[in-house]
Amino acid sequence: MGKQINYWMNFDNFLLLAQKALTLGCTIVRESPDSDGVRESKDIALIKPYEKEYRISYYFHLPEAGSIKTRIVGGKTYVDSGYSASSNAVIEVGYSKMQSKMLH
Repeated sequence: MGKQINYWMNFDNFLLLAQKALTLGCTIVRESPDSDGVRESKDIALIKPYEKEYRISYYFHLPEAGSIKTRIVGGKTYVDSGYSASSNAVIEVGYSKMQSKMLH
């Protein structure tokens, strides 16, 4: 069974964590309900401060652990982040929207 850890960080600290994940071999996955859908990158530039009211989700993906599984809901593609023994090889991550609005 997986474990959940909640740690609320601001945007700048999240960028540092994401850079460390990239250094360790992960990629960054961005899930956005707009036209971007699901995008994967080895570039920290994929991460943006909150600009819109809808939620943009981020994930770290270790390619060696398996492929990213997606699902389509209402014609839009999302990361399938549900848990099962053969589930996705991603870790959901993010930063505090409230702290980001105060800082930027």
